[in-house]
Amino acid sequence: MDRPSRLHDRLNAAEELEAILENLPSEKSEIVSFLNSFSYRLMLIEKELEQKIDYWFADGQFLCIMHNIFSNRKISRLSFDFSSAAHRVFCFCRENRLRVAFIGGTADEVTAAIEYLQDAYKGMEICFYASGYFNDERIDALHNSIIESRPDVVVTGLGTPKQEFFAAKLCEAADTRTDGKAMLIFTCGAFISQTASSGDYYPEWVKRYNLRWLYRAILEPHVRIRLLKDYPAFMVLFVREEFLLWLRRTKRLT
Repeated sequence: MDRPSRLHDRLNAAEELEAILENLPSEKSEIVSFLNSFSYRLMLIEKELEQKIDYWFADGQFLCIMHNIFSNRKISRLSFDFSSAAHRVFCFCRENRLRVAFIGGTADEVTAAIEYLQDAYKGMEICFYASGYFNDERIDALHNSIIESRPDVVVTGLGTPKQEFFAAKLCEAADTRTDGKAMLIFTCGAFISQTASSGDYYPEWVKRYNLRWLYRAILEPHVRIRLLKDYPAFMVLFVREEFLLWLRRTKRLT
């Protein structure tokens, strides 16, 4: 099957997460990642990497709105936090006795996050965890350590596009090793660091009114920069992508 001509056509509806989980364990490793207005621009550049991701979801209301304006197939937000995908994934792993590995944050942050998750999801088997701060020389050794721990699910929070590159190489390593085991890999952005700082990062009222973007903008300076600089640039690129598609279709009809 040909790839969709627009990147946002690859976005899945939030409800499709359940079918992905029900397919565990699968015969080959797969990657689930999340696009927002910032990472969307990066993936337009990293086309080869974008195609290595098996499932994309929209992490943010703004991207959902833009997609739904230009597409007949409507989607809703799904991101890796406790109000959305993370809670469902962890409950599923606990219920089905699946092994989970975590990569991300500083050494102290990932340790604190693991302690929180072990208390919040008692019975979930965490087979491996490590800091997300490492140099390129350690990637192969880290991949080997993860594979040898034999996880069913891997959660990696390294920031885009580093986490997608890491996940793609981990997939290749797991599927080519004779002792490898197929795994489902989720990218999670800053989830591990956020969990280490306050458990469920977003207050209930923030989740209820879909104000995650504003909450993060108040607390995190780099998010404010994205809102003022990167989001307008995303709108320009998104509309440009639609315009170029319209031109191609028009030329085919003439």
